[in-house]
Amino acid sequence: MPVSPLNLTELDDEQFEDLVEAIFRAKVPPNPEPTREVSSTVISIARSGRGQDAGRDLLVTTMVRDCIAPRLIRWVVQCKHKAVSGRSVSPQDFVNDFAFPDILRYHNANSYLLVCSTRPSAKLQALFDGLTNDSNTYQYIVWDYAQLCEVVFSSENVMKQFFPEEYNRQRRLIESCQVEEWAKRFDGSISPEALAALNSIIQADSTRVHDTGKEGA
Repeated sequence: MPVSPLNLTELDDEQFEDLVEAIFRAKVPPNPEPTREVSSTVISIARSGRGQDAGRDLLVTTMVRDCIAPRLIRWVVQCKHKAVSGRSVSPQDFVNDFAFPDILRYHNANSYLLVCSTRPSAKLQALFDGLTNDSNTYQYIVWDYAQLCEVVFSSENVMKQFFPEEYNRQRRLIESCQVEEWAKRFDGSISPEALAALNSIIQADSTRVHDTGKEGA
């Protein structure tokens, strides 16, 4: 599907957490053991208890395979939903939480992912970069709005569940483009009436299938 912005303001905090969980559940294969052709996969997902901000940490275990051996990575995934206000996520949003290394130790994890519906502030990004550079074990990653959209659009089931209107709109766009390409390929063999009928069936809300100006057969 073509990438276009998602309206995350339609989701409340709990629905946003559910969206992030659904993204990772969609990545769990029927067989959690990665084959030689698969370099990494999600093998388990769990929710922790609610924290000080009423949010729940998501605990995601992935298996990564390199040329030597597979290894497990345990991620603590936290969500910060600021789409309604539009402001960035800053260190002040974590003042009631444990320090980030302490969160990882508490959950026996070795990696941290923040998923936000806007973007991290420059101070927060610098903090994560510093924590990662200072550690030989832990890594701290941020998914901002653009990256979140990218992973949502990569899963058809997630799109249908959380953004059904956008999913249907994009399906119509794809179908419209496919019909338009087909019409151009067979230009001169399709009557204007036939093209009009196709447009009425597709009912796309973007560039329409159009008559190129030549008379149909």
